[in-house]
Amino acid sequence: MRSLSRIGLALATFLVLTGSPAVAQDEAALLQLWTSLWAQPSNHIAAVEACETFIAAHPQDPFLVVARSVSAWHLLRAGQTNQAAGALRQLQSSSSAPLTQAANRMARRWLTRIDHQAVCSALQIYYMEHIAYPAALDALASDPATRDVKRVDAFDEPWRYKPTEFKILRRIKNQRYELTSRRVGSSSDLPTSLASPYGYDFDIRAIKKISTVADQPMIRFELAQQDEPASTLSLDIALGQHSAVQRNIHFVYAGKRVLILSNGDYWAVLGPSRR
Repeated sequence: MRSLSRIGLALATFLVLTGSPAVAQDEAALLQLWTSLWAQPSNHIAAVEACETFIAAHPQDPFLVVARSVSAWHLLRAGQTNQAAGALRQLQSSSSAPLTQAANRMARRWLTRIDHQAVCSALQIYYMEHIAYPAALDALASDPATRDVKRVDAFDEPWRYKPTEFKILRRIKNQRYELTSRRVGSSSDLPTSLASPYGYDFDIRAIKKISTVADQPMIRFELAQQDEPASTLSLDIALGQHSAVQRNIHFVYAGKRVLILSNGDYWAVLGPSRR
């Protein structure tokens, strides 16, 4: 996984940016947390403990949402789904503040995957009794073992469910199914989403401040491309806005020492390069 130095940036050219709600001491603590997380990226219990230590020491810090959502991801990787779901629910909010808004979206995406797993389990129970999947998810309500499963995702939108057939034995109906969330799409499956390291598709770095939009800084970022490791995509994003090219990327915080972005599933915390 990435080290801080790889995703770091030279903030000397734009040390003072507008719209920063946190003090330098908070930024220093966040950077310390972020560095410790990259030091042992596969030690999920240690990551949870580090995040919980930050939360306990900074109960009013706006960066608490970053620590809590990262902790939830590591709890999921450690197989502690119920604890992760509890942490994610605490992040659900109707606030329009960019940092809180991004945390809310991130929480709902991961909660949707958790609920997706529960629906899949219910569909397997139904299949064992009927030797076919239901024509619609409403059929799950007729069985006490499956009637409590959520038929909407964490965005309160109905699941996209479709029973399908085998490609060869087409006369045997409803032997397979497709189940996705409109908001999460093809990455709705929890085990598949957890198979990759944290931030595997979010290798981003800041290049320079290029302008100011509505009194907010616009920064040029470079995002590494997954299909072509040697290539990057240039993104110009104003603070509080989404990228016009990659709509999932949200620039949520700019301070004296830290920039924070979200791609919906992961955070990128960018600090000064260690040279």
